[in-house]
Amino acid sequence: MNEAYEKARQKILNSKVAETTVLTLSFEKIGEIPPEITRLKKLEKLELHDTGIKDLNPIAGMTGLRSLTCGSNPIRDTTPLAQLVNLKYLSINHCRIKDISVVGNMKGLESLDVRDNHIGDIGMLRECKYLKYVDISNNLITTLRPLQHVLERDITLKTKGSFWVAFYGSVVMVKGCPLEDPPLTVADRGTRAVLNYWKVQDRKQAPPVSAGAVGRAPTVVTPVREDLQRLKEDAQDALVHNDFGKAFELLAKTGEDLSGWRGRWNALVRDSADGVISDADFRKEENLLRRALLEIVRNL
Repeated sequence: MNEAYEKARQKILNSKVAETTVLTLSFEKIGEIPPEITRLKKLEKLELHDTGIKDLNPIAGMTGLRSLTCGSNPIRDTTPLAQLVNLKYLSINHCRIKDISVVGNMKGLESLDVRDNHIGDIGMLRECKYLKYVDISNNLITTLRPLQHVLERDITLKTKGSFWVAFYGSVVMVKGCPLEDPPLTVADRGTRAVLNYWKVQDRKQAPPVSAGAVGRAPTVVTPVREDLQRLKEDAQDALVHNDFGKAFELLAKTGEDLSGWRGRWNALVRDSADGVISDADFRKEENLLRRALLEIVRNL
């Protein structure tokens, strides 16, 4: 083994004595991870950036890790990370990876940096409910739908700018991706424009009303007292979380005619997606509509 590897191995053995929780080997051209690393039972943070490693198998069983940095290495296979379910921070940028399906096992992940790879599928990120920072720049990703739950927390979406500007913030970076859903022209306008675009698309794809139902008033079954209270609570919760579609669906079950309010909401979403109104004006109108609907719910 080379001199850098032997130094790293000795560093690991010394770390064992100190029972360290952090080990930094970044920029040391070790070529492979010394197997002695598994002796570090209390290790929580491991940095292996630009070390020349190809194989992650030596750390496959280190389930105590909370933070792993291993970017700028000729890594192709991420399957050894499948058991690292307690990771909160993972950086594996500038590698040769195509598949990050193992990330779906990391339910508590908060920060993910996989920029500059060959990744086309990020569907597994739907499983990561606590993501606050995501950098998927310069990959083959065409849809951001798997990150809808992240953007719905009003986290900033950036299609341009420097990695260093965004770092340490709550942001989704998608620079250099061949986006189709949403189109890049929509993503360029930020988080709110993307969410509004999806609302419009979802409405267009909703099943049409059957011909027999046209012109016929819907039959409304008046809910019993307990059901009405539950509907009110669920509708209030939906409005607080900006899910107007769900709120209208729930309120329709109460027998309340909200067709005018629904039309106003649909027009607002359409105008925002088309760029007719600014994000600031959209939020203002959205808040006014929410307050009005909450008042209706309280008076049911």
